[in-house]
Amino acid sequence: MQPSPLQAGSGRTLALVDKSITGHNRPAVEHFERCGWRVTAMNDGDRRGMRCDLLLLKGHARTFQQYARMLRGRADRPRTILWHHDPLLPPILAADERRALHELTAKYDRLDWIGSSLRWASASQLSWRSCIQAQHRLYRLSTRRHFIAAARRINQKLQEQGWPEIKYTQLRVTAECEHWIRRATSEGWLDAICMTTMHKQSQLLSMGIAGHFAPYGYHPGSGEDRGGDRPCDVAFLGAAPPGSSRQRRLEEFEKMLSRKGYTLKVVRSGCTGTERVDFLNRAKVLLHLHQYPWDTPWRRFVMGMSCGAAMVSDKLIDPRPFTPGEHFIEAEPRTLAEVLLDLLADANRRRAMARRARDFITEHFTMRQSVETILKAAFERTPGRD
Repeated sequence: MQPSPLQAGSGRTLALVDKSITGHNRPAVEHFERCGWRVTAMNDGDRRGMRCDLLLLKGHARTFQQYARMLRGRADRPRTILWHHDPLLPPILAADERRALHELTAKYDRLDWIGSSLRWASASQLSWRSCIQAQHRLYRLSTRRHFIAAARRINQKLQEQGWPEIKYTQLRVTAECEHWIRRATSEGWLDAICMTTMHKQSQLLSMGIAGHFAPYGYHPGSGEDRGGDRPCDVAFLGAAPPGSSRQRRLEEFEKMLSRKGYTLKVVRSGCTGTERVDFLNRAKVLLHLHQYPWDTPWRRFVMGMSCGAAMVSDKLIDPRPFTPGEHFIEAEPRTLAEVLLDLLADANRRRAMARRARDFITEHFTMRQSVETILKAAFERTPGRD
């Protein structure tokens, strides 16, 4: 008989593997510990993870190359779960385009796995390691033109739909990620996959791979609505590199809002913890502009909603489980400025929407629920496993 997912801990060990092993992982760790698990945070390739009862790979799938090598073909491996946060390939790709990118990535993947296995080679192996690394660099250069050409074709389709363009590096990262998931699943050492959006879960299903929905949900550390004055009209929190479409759009929004007598405050990095909660409690509206038009980082929504800021966003490809118009406002890029101005002018509507959104995330979109989903996925019966 399988143990109940919420009673399965009882002192059993869980390895939480993430590139960033401190800070923002604390809420998830606390919920696993409440379920009886002894949690150790570690980096990719840490051999202690192979002795744990449950190995949770959290973040971008493509960053777990060493564990992929260590787990392949091991009968005594720990039960292994991927909690994937980042985008997959854009759904507007034609089948032949997707196949071509998979073939490119598969070739790159073989070299990258060799390179990662030699990362800590001894001095006597330095020449061989240098040779592999040189091949790795050359291969990246040789595939660059293919990804650039594919990005141009995709950008034409995105522009027809009014979306901002993407860079070839974004396309390459998503292709590598999707290939990693396909390979790990086919090799049989990945027991379950949890996705942070329902759209990515649907994308997995279209590839014939089962997945679970486990967002990085609300927890008390996400923020609080302090109920004070909000002197900042619109806030933006996130990366906006010089020359990027995000940066150009933010400049346009700033000029437009200034002409109408409103303010826009942009924070690109370094705003965490109490400082972030303070910042969002000063904002009436938190603005979301796509970086990947086919993916939604719900974490930014949770940050804003938990602090009582109304969310205004580029139109989402899949807003589930939220309801546009009830929990947030969305619009096509061409009309987003108009929608934003309408909401700023209607304080009652804005406050009511912010209250509904906060009530929703604290009840139906929580870290506790996501941890329960991950544990249920971990203890589902898997063919060939006890």
